Amino acid sequence: MQPTEIHADIVVIGAGPAGIAAALTAAKTGARTVVLDEAEGAGGHLRWEVADFDELPLEPARLELSEMATAAVEELSASGIPFYPNTAAWGIFPGPMVAAWDTVNSVSLTFSATSVVIATGTADRVWPVRGWELPGFYTERQLLAELHAGLPPLGRRYGIIGGGSAAEQIRAAIALTGGQIVFETVAISKVHIRGNGKVELIYDDDHAARVDAVVQAFGQRIEPSLAVQAGAASTLHVGEAVPTPYLTADGATTVPGIYVAGEAAGVREARWAYSHGERVGEAAARQAPPHPMPGEITIDPNFLRQSYFPPPTDPAIVVDRAQKVTLGEIQAAIDAGAWDINDIRRQTRAGMGAVDNGALAVIASLLLERDPGISDERLIARPRPPLREVPFAAYLTSAGEEVAR
Repeated sequence: MQPTEIHADIVVIGAGPAGIAAALTAAKTGARTVVLDEAEGAGGHLRWEVADFDELPLEPARLELSEMATAAVEELSASGIPFYPNTAAWGIFPGPMVAAWDTVNSVSLTFSATSVVIATGTADRVWPVRGWELPGFYTERQLLAELHAGLPPLGRRYGIIGGGSAAEQIRAAIALTGGQIVFETVAISKVHIRGNGKVELIYDDDHAARVDAVVQAFGQRIEPSLAVQAGAASTLHVGEAVPTPYLTADGATTVPGIYVAGEAAGVREARWAYSHGERVGEAAARQAPPHPMPGEITIDPNFLRQSYFPPPTDPAIVVDRAQKVTLGEIQAAIDAGAWDINDIRRQTRAGMGAVDNGALAVIASLLLERDPGISDERLIARPRPPLREVPFAAYLTSAGEEVAR
């Protein structure tokens, strides 16, 4: 299986507001620019936003793209910039070269360029609850993507775990598609989900309800794993247990030719992400210098650091839904002397899947609980390719001899 090779000056990974802005700006300088995104179309997180909360129809309706998402799609389409949808970037290698997989046509692709702009946005913030491994449990964007794909059965019953604007989006989407919300809570540590082969019951200390689906909606965290995998020096966002690359204001990492834009760089809200994307696109086109390697970072042992949620306490709770690893198994690895988050991953396989489902943040919270002065280095999970699921043959042929070794 030989990959299809695409050559360009600028490769932009992600077609949300920041990615589109970066591509348009770079293309205006005359740089040959291409954009790829693992979704079926452009728009990024704007694709899932539900507008007009106060004007819900009397009859259930299929969710449509928001006006902002539609405008983004049209802007990219009118530019003439080559766009590769349904294309998941799973690794960045020296060159730089982006290895990707066309999920529709089952084709391996490589994108060679002078500069790569990573505009992968955010991922759903998740945390384990009892029973979340059952089918019928969704994160916020998983549910919104399903509701965009088609109408569920009328009267579908939902439980919501979460709050804030994320929960507002879910409530609006459920109302638009004819569902019922029968249970809501923000007390994540008290929730239990049960069912015979699927989600059927949700309850806490005060309430219980029969449900067909449960969605967790606590907003999003940055998704910088491609930059870290490419070798960018990083620090740690302790609350999220996410490695955060060192960046200049222009989005340059410590790796020449690798840039991060928009929400992946921690810039919130679509309009600000778009502006940052413009700045990064211009910098990538003129090959702005990389961020200098930071000096040694010391940790004050008296500085209290904590995770976004309190660590779970039930040894039987499943921490990694994909690998089916329990809290008890992770605690046993720590008790046996596992030194850092990567030791625990190797021993338990928690957090080893193609998509982080919250296990890494839980592991970091457990290590922090035992040693508040633990160094960031022991809490940083080093992402390795492939960062998305691809056939092994595609992995070997795209990554070349260096990775094959």
